[in-house]
Amino acid sequence: SQQRSGPALLYLHIGCAVIEWTHYSSTIGGNVTIRCSLGAAERNRKFLCREDCKKVLIGTIDVVAKSGKYSIEYGTFPVSSTYLYVSITQLTKSDSGRYRCGLERPFLPDSYWEFEIRVTDGEFLCKRIESHVMLPGSHPFST
Repeated sequence: SQQRSGPALLYLHIGCAVIEWTHYSSTIGGNVTIRCSLGAAERNRKFLCREDCKKVLIGTIDVVAKSGKYSIEYGTFPVSSTYLYVSITQLTKSDSGRYRCGLERPFLPDSYWEFEIRVTDGEFLCKRIESHVMLPGSHPFST
C-alpha cells in the first residue's frame, strides 16, 4: 500500500527545470507508482535514477520501458499536461532512498522530479495502540 506524505516539501528552480521533492511510503513486498510532472518532450530521453544519478536505472527514448523491477511510461493527458509514470515492484528495504525521474533536454537543463521512497516492515502502518479506561472510583488493582 502506497502513501503520499503531505504536499510537496521542497521546490527549487534551476534554469528552466523545476524539482519537486516528495516522500512516499510502502511496505516490504509492496509496489509504488509515482507520477512525475514534466514538460512535453516525447522524443527526448526519459530516465529514472537513484540519488544523484550516478546509477541510471532506466534510460530510453521509447514511450514505455521496463528493466527488472523498474518501469516508466510517458503520457500526455490532457495535451498540456505531461507525465512520466514510474513503477517499482516488490519493494525491499534497499529500495529506500531518493530517486529522480525526468527528461533530458538538449540546450536546456534536464527537467526532472525528485522523490523519496521509504520502505518499512509496516510497523508504522499497523501499530497497535492499547488504551485502558478507568471508571471513576475504580482501582486498577482491585481484587
